[in-house]
Amino acid sequence: MRTTTRRLRTNAGIVTIALVAGAGTIYGLNRYPSAQNNAALPIPAEIATPGATWTAYPVSWQDGDTLTVERAGRSYKVRLAGVDAPERAQPYGPQALRFTYDATQAGPLSLTTQTVDLYKRIVADVTTPGGVDIERGLVGAGLAWNYDEFPSADTSLPTIEAQAQAAGIGLWQQASLETPWAYRQRVRAEAAAARAQQPAN
Repeated sequence: MRTTTRRLRTNAGIVTIALVAGAGTIYGLNRYPSAQNNAALPIPAEIATPGATWTAYPVSWQDGDTLTVERAGRSYKVRLAGVDAPERAQPYGPQALRFTYDATQAGPLSLTTQTVDLYKRIVADVTTPGGVDIERGLVGAGLAWNYDEFPSADTSLPTIEAQAQAAGIGLWQQASLETPWAYRQRVRAEAAAARAQQPAN
């Protein structure tokens, strides 16, 4: 798989984006090379508290529902509230990632914290300066499921999902669907089975 690198000039300076050809994967955008993502440090209460609203700039994108943002010289992993996008190896996973990248890359983003999960990701509703709600956009484009495990403050997501499904938009065009949570469970089970078959040293 071929990787190419692009350098872009923005108001924040020169940024580098690595693109994996054929996969539609975007990763490693480093707009703030000094930003630190130290999991050992506690997340400040002013952004960790449910209902807290804060502003940050995007740094990198892991998949359609997860990105890293920078605030005050430190980076934080953010999990979009209320949605679960396909994993990158799943159908429509690269499209979901591209949607979130395109919608958020200019920044700054407005985030409203819902909770902090076990992996120290801040689960938040995320809105662009233009007022685009990323969760609503993903679900409406058929690029994510409504996901109750990380609830959003937006109660319209189930309705938006039903509309996208009825219209056959995005991933809803597939005859056979595997949800991201079922996919993760299957991959973990297959990995465990493979480890169990390995001979003991």
